[in-house]
Amino acid sequence: MTRDKFYKPFSWVMVTLILGITFIYDPIKNINNPMFVFFAALPLVCAHSIRRYGLKATAFLFIITYVISNFWENLSIYTGFPFGNYHYTGGPKLVQVPVFIGIAYISLGYTCLQVANAIFGEIDTRLNKISSVFIFSVMAAICMTVYDLSTDPQASTLAGSWVWKDGGEFFGVPVKNFIGWWFCTVTFYFPFAYFLKKNPTLVRKESKTYLFQFIIIYVCMGMTVVVANICKMDMVGEVVDKAGTLWQKADLAGSTLLWAIFGMFTLAFLAFVNLYRIGLPKELKKVE
Repeated sequence: MTRDKFYKPFSWVMVTLILGITFIYDPIKNINNPMFVFFAALPLVCAHSIRRYGLKATAFLFIITYVISNFWENLSIYTGFPFGNYHYTGGPKLVQVPVFIGIAYISLGYTCLQVANAIFGEIDTRLNKISSVFIFSVMAAICMTVYDLSTDPQASTLAGSWVWKDGGEFFGVPVKNFIGWWFCTVTFYFPFAYFLKKNPTLVRKESKTYLFQFIIIYVCMGMTVVVANICKMDMVGEVVDKAGTLWQKADLAGSTLLWAIFGMFTLAFLAFVNLYRIGLPKELKKVE
């Protein structure tokens, strides 16, 4: 069996596995833990990246994602920039950041990169201008930030996976965290997109199905929020952040649910439509 013939069944098995894991609910923390999805997606992330960009580009992307994200996270823990003042409650850690956080950045980051790639109709195959590099990077960072908007209050204010020392305006999370997330992700997306611009022959154009799979994975990441809120039959009462601000649990759940549905799912819908150029005249669909 050739590598190409192996990849198709492997990729669909992994997508099916991720779909199943999406509906695993964690009653102990009262949240559907997205880390399950991140780690389940990692083998497919690695395989697809090597297949589409080659080993050299994949190593470059994964290394800069891990190193840069870990740098900004640690800097923020010590100084408050760029995310705000917080600390993680789990371990083991690389300095002050759990080791698995960098791995989550790789898995989530690559998924968001491919969603942005699909939104612009496989823009990674035509990064011939610096403006296209910038647009690609910005959109991928937006996909990441919208994910964070849909999950951070539940993961921090409710579950306590990390703690915002001064609370924050968005259900205990500071607004600067989301601006910081966008900034942080741009700083590793842009170098990779620029690397592809300088090495266009590395990009392997293939069946759109394999990009569509990452749209499904992105939806699964959003579905963890939906599943968690459906399962939370006890979302009554209040929760207090570290600043002493009282938040209604139902309001927190409803807000993050809306961000998942009208944020993440909307981006996934745009990615699907633009990837297959649905609704365009036939002559435009043929234009590369």
